[in-house]
Amino acid sequence: MRQQRCGYNPFLRDSCHTHDGYIIYHPTMDSSYIDVRGGWHDASDYLQYRHDIRNRRLSDAVCLSAEPPGFGDQYSASGDPGANGIPDILDEARWGLEWLLRMNPEPGMMFHQIADDRDHQGFRLPTEDTISYGKGLERPVYYCPGTPQGIFAHSNRTTGIASIAGKYASAFALGSGTCSVRSIPSFRAPPLKAQGKPTAFGKQHPGVCQTCPVPRALFL
Repeated sequence: MRQQRCGYNPFLRDSCHTHDGYIIYHPTMDSSYIDVRGGWHDASDYLQYRHDIRNRRLSDAVCLSAEPPGFGDQYSASGDPGANGIPDILDEARWGLEWLLRMNPEPGMMFHQIADDRDHQGFRLPTEDTISYGKGLERPVYYCPGTPQGIFAHSNRTTGIASIAGKYASAFALGSGTCSVRSIPSFRAPPLKAQGKPTAFGKQHPGVCQTCPVPRALFL
């Protein structure tokens, strides 16, 4: 997980994707800048999805809650070598939760994806990523309208927002509980404030939110 960090990457001792990103699919804010730095790259590509990152944070927090003595402290919150008094797995969970806060900057405004399949244009280090989405080094940040999305010929089958809103609220509920048990006050307040309104937002838009497809044939 530490090696896949986006923003500052401690494995490379360098930063990447620092210009993310510009909003798409919002009814009034399309092309506007939003600061969504952080989180992790999906895999060997550099897309970022809220759909899977929430599950990772939930898993981390559950593991720590169940077996707190089993996790060490060899790295700082930034991921660099050096203990900071907090188990490394909780530093990693916090990294993800802080990114989720940026992806839900205010009540009723949720984003679920950064970049898309146009990322799959060859192999390169994240710090050398120069794939253009039409606005320099800014990458598209997908707003959650609760309706199908698809830039070109194909669309996903999104029916609502509840699927990711519920996971988002659950991640913060579990994360804040873990921080409380571990007596880490500096991160108890934001998660506690982040739970209720996303749950209500999801109830207003029942259904599932899917990632946005971009046919590979368009850019290969």
